Amino acid sequence: MSHYQMQRSRAQQGHQRRPVNYAPRSCNGAIAVPDVLQRIFLFMVDPPTEEEKQFITERPLTKVTTPWSLLRVCKLWNSIAMASPALWSTIAMVHKRARYTEIARAIPLVEAHLRLSRNMPLTLFFCIRIGSFIPVQGVHQDRRDPARPLYALLKMLMAHQPRWQDVVLSIQASGNAPIGEVYRPLPINITLRFGDMTMLKRLSFRYHSRSEYRGAQDLRLGPCSQLEDLELVGKPSKLSYGQGVSNLFPRLKTMVCRPDDLDAYLDYWNLLTCSTGIENLRFVYYRSDGSDVEAPLPRIVFPRLKSLALQMSLRDAFEVFHLQEKYRSFPALTKLEIEHVFIRDDYLQQLSTPLSFFSLTHLKVDFRPSERQVDMYLYLQFFQSMGGVRHLVLVDYGRDGRSALVPGMTSVFNHIKYHPNPLLQQLSYLDLRLCYTQFKGEGLSEVKGLVSLLCSAYRDRFYLAISSERYGCEAEKLCDVLRKYASRTFRIKIYDREL
Repeated sequence: MSHYQMQRSRAQQGHQRRPVNYAPRSCNGAIAVPDVLQRIFLFMVDPPTEEEKQFITERPLTKVTTPWSLLRVCKLWNSIAMASPALWSTIAMVHKRARYTEIARAIPLVEAHLRLSRNMPLTLFFCIRIGSFIPVQGVHQDRRDPARPLYALLKMLMAHQPRWQDVVLSIQASGNAPIGEVYRPLPINITLRFGDMTMLKRLSFRYHSRSEYRGAQDLRLGPCSQLEDLELVGKPSKLSYGQGVSNLFPRLKTMVCRPDDLDAYLDYWNLLTCSTGIENLRFVYYRSDGSDVEAPLPRIVFPRLKSLALQMSLRDAFEVFHLQEKYRSFPALTKLEIEHVFIRDDYLQQLSTPLSFFSLTHLKVDFRPSERQVDMYLYLQFFQSMGGVRHLVLVDYGRDGRSALVPGMTSVFNHIKYHPNPLLQQLSYLDLRLCYTQFKGEGLSEVKGLVSLLCSAYRDRFYLAISSERYGCEAEKLCDVLRKYASRTFRIKIYDREL
């Protein structure tokens, strides 16, 4: 037999051999493959980012996103993904200006998510903004009302409220009719039944609409034993209470209220009377006409409240929340944030009073410029009143390239330069946030002088971060000027980028 014939016969024999089983029945690794893949699939579902929460980036729900993309790999992945309810329990969709087709295409996908997740608790994140119908020349634009598929989508989600666990619903509706046509948008009706949400832990409901999108946002409050975080933004058309009003949310710790008008303001305040056990509260309200709240409100005592953030006029902050009365409403308060504080004599005096008797460790004040001149001793009294503060954030917006707070701070620290006991002895962190327009001309020299005083007064006793609200060449100039101070104990941060 020749050499060629021997090779041919061996090849034929090898072809007829029984294939080797590389995964024997006793191999534990082969049995655990579906479980391992299920865990890997769960890591592939990305949670919503901060950019998506603020409508900066979009997150469409299509068949090319996870977990739908896993079904196309192979039959094994398809079968494992379809049999994993936890993989389908998270549904996210973000559109900055959603059209009719974009929402309509997502409806069958959401329906499949709800079906494949079976009885698993749902994590929902829907931030949808439906916009204008004005046609753009040269651009194809769908004239169908996106409120119709949006209402169908919300109606589908409302049917599964007993399975809600972590939910964010942010709906913004506004639209204009095409030229020469009558615009009759579909009303968007939303009903939240808190008594049925037995699994709910976190809920953020934000609804803004123009008058054309008339609809009912009915909030039916009831006992919700698992709820820990609650955020309500907008104006509900109806807010009703069920049984057990005095103890609606026994585990509620964090609450955010942002009413649109005075009626919603009063409704949310009544809701706070039933939630006195919270530990963190943020309340945001500004009248459209700039006036203050005149309606008398009942006093509320929060015995366990530790963090309070108020975004309203300083007059409302004192008259409504009674900050001027020692330990009456907030006996456990340690963190306070106040915004929209004008730099004036009366405002600084009014703000120094509660700072002196609250045991605050964290303080944030958002200053606004004023045309009035402030006495240096009022600045000194203001900083002396926060003697126990360890974490301090001062926001200075300024105006016309001039700082509102930096000159006053400079005069104060110049005055106590040689004093044996410096201000803010307990301070361990200071965040001074400036507007980018303050880094021009004289403003840049004022910031440089203040930084020099702070470094000579405190040296290595605290961490200082100077932030700019807008990134630009002016902020880069500040980096170059203050770079010599950037060391182990003093660092510069420009737009969250540390040097």
